[in-house]
Order: sequence, then C-alpha cells, then structure tokens
Amino acid sequence: MSVAAESVEKGDELVNKQHTRYHQRRRMKRQWEFNENKTENGESDAKKTCDQPFERIKRKKMAMLLGYCGVDYYGMQRNPGVKTIEEDLLTALRDAKYITEEDFVNQQNAQFQRSSRTDKGVSAARQVVSLKLRK
Repeated sequence: MSVAAESVEKGDELVNKQHTRYHQRRRMKRQWEFNENKTENGESDAKKTCDQPFERIKRKKMAMLLGYCGVDYYGMQRNPGVKTIEEDLLTALRDAKYITEEDFVNQQNAQFQRSSRTDKGVSAARQVVSLKLRK
C-alpha cells in the first residue's frame, strides 16, 4: 500500500489512519494480544500457584421447617446486639459445623432465605428457612 492509500484527506489537512482516535483506542484494547511472555499456544510462561491449600465442601440447598415461641426474642430477622431467632439458628448451625464461620458472618454465602419475618414476641408454628448445608 502506498502512503496515499493509508491517508485520508480531511478538510485541508492530510490525516494518517494510524493516528486516528478510533485506531488508538482499538490498539489499547487489544494490547494484551501483543504480550511477549506468551508461548506459541497462547499460554503464559509464568505459572500461577495457589499458596493456601483449600478443601472443597459439597453443599446442597435444603429447607428447614421451624416452630418457635418468640416470647424472649426480638423477632425473626437478624439484628446486631439483639436476641433474635435467626441469630440463634445460625449459631446452632455453626456450632454443629453445618455452616462455616464465613457463612455465619455473611449469610448470603450460604444462600440463606427466610419465608417470612416475625415481630418482637411473636411465635410461629410453621416457618420455612432455606440455605445451603453440608451433605
């Protein structure tokens, strides 16, 4: 290709296609393709290693049917600094090693869901809670 073929006339000035904004952005996005540390098959020379060994825990989504007397409790939903049904339930599951400490602190990790909530002093005959537990 000649220089004239690679250039575009824009108004009074001659602009090289290699210096347009579109081409520069595209080159920046695709910069990873020109990494010199890669081998022929596209893998990196440097190996990534895991420093800490981990144990995979098989878990399954299960439902629990609860019934409780809520006289001494301040409702179902977990509330810091207050005695609740959910707090006692998660504490019992942690002590029995059905859930990990991480799941106890952040219950979304165990995909914890409750069917409903109760207020202070309210009892429940049947309330469903679901979460992922160890097999």
